Amino acid sequence: MFLTFFSCCVAFSQVLAASSTGEPFASGMSWISEPITAAVVPGDSVGIAGIAASADGELQVVFESWHGSDWGQRRLCWSARVNNQWQPPEVIAEEAPFAHGFASRTNYLPAIAVDADGNPHVSFRAPYSRPQEDGTALGTWRINSLEHAFRDSNGTWTRHRVDDVFGDEGSSSLEITASGQVLVAFRWRHKRFDDDVAVVQSMDAAGELWSEPCPLVSERENQEHVSLALAADGAPRIVCTATVPGSGGHGKRIGFAAATPAAEGDSACVFGSFVFREENRLLLPGFGVESHMDNAALAIGGPDGAPARTLVVFNGNVLSQRPALYCSYADADPEDPASWSAPQLLDEDAVHPSIVIDAEGKAWVVYQKRNAGSGRWSVLVISGQPGEWSVPQYIDPSGGDQRVEWEEPAIVVDSTGVLHVVYNVDRLEIRHAWTQVESGGGPGRRTEPGWTTPR
Repeated sequence: MFLTFFSCCVAFSQVLAASSTGEPFASGMSWISEPITAAVVPGDSVGIAGIAASADGELQVVFESWHGSDWGQRRLCWSARVNNQWQPPEVIAEEAPFAHGFASRTNYLPAIAVDADGNPHVSFRAPYSRPQEDGTALGTWRINSLEHAFRDSNGTWTRHRVDDVFGDEGSSSLEITASGQVLVAFRWRHKRFDDDVAVVQSMDAAGELWSEPCPLVSERENQEHVSLALAADGAPRIVCTATVPGSGGHGKRIGFAAATPAAEGDSACVFGSFVFREENRLLLPGFGVESHMDNAALAIGGPDGAPARTLVVFNGNVLSQRPALYCSYADADPEDPASWSAPQLLDEDAVHPSIVIDAEGKAWVVYQKRNAGSGRWSVLVISGQPGEWSVPQYIDPSGGDQRVEWEEPAIVVDSTGVLHVVYNVDRLEIRHAWTQVESGGGPGRRTEPGWTTPR
């Protein structure tokens, strides 16, 4: 069996790189970095990680691993940082999604969120052999459905399908509402050729029952890289990659959908006290029909004077030029196309952003950047607000891998004001980096004894 050669979920102390000792090391000025897990068998890979923090500051990550080019040998794993130590990973799933289109497209593409009790919720692609409704001899459809996994306070994982129509579900993003329900936005390919983006809501805390999917985008071609965030009043907002009408599928822009207060008589696409209406869906400003915008990440919040700012970061190119990192924002009425700014350049040769807003309303964007000379990828961070961005700072000059493009790098800020980033190094190691956010300033310096260590 291939599993004899497949070591995919490894405790953080078992690392491959010679420079990794299992101890944190200073990296990129004020950032401290440590390994979470690594590949120890030649040919094994790890990556596609997400990170979340509980209310008491405990960190949790989800990631996947696979063996060489045998894309069927894949596992989805979870780990938590307890008493400053990453715990041995737990396996959530080990049946690889079906490959549709490309042999390598067997990724789980996981997303993670933590509820008020500190319990993790994970959404991911999973294989599903669904019986054909017409009873033909072919028997079943081999599809990838979206699943939700929940770990209770006893450490037991339970899994449930969110949707099981025909399709090839893709990337997802999830948030926990104030009432404890799980909202998931995801690529929903429920027709043979069209790709939708849909949102669903759990009907119970453990995710056993789910609402009917609400379709937000329905176009031919790929609608991917979904990002979901909740406004201060709990209203969900979603961004994704969307096809530009009239481009023949070649032009891509960032699609946006905002839920607004529901009214009496609303029945479709209602989530709690909010509803997604057709008129509140739009394409963000771009650079013309042939531009290609992708990998959007969404955050809500801002400094004094703009506390309800909706901020979107994404990478894009114009007429197949090198990709660059951009932002666009709306301070009020984001469902109004006229409220959005034109794209603003943040950095060149940059891709795969993730964004978080700290307690003072400052935005922190982590991303990968390619060195045009060496071709090497690095993990960087930039902070500020539109028009007032800092100089990009290295977190790890040798981190990143452009071929792992889902949810990496990822960033979160905990309740004590510590920023945490998870990223991979050449698909051989997953690392955690952190720094303290100083009030009124940039990232904190590593000083003793004032340095804050995550719990």
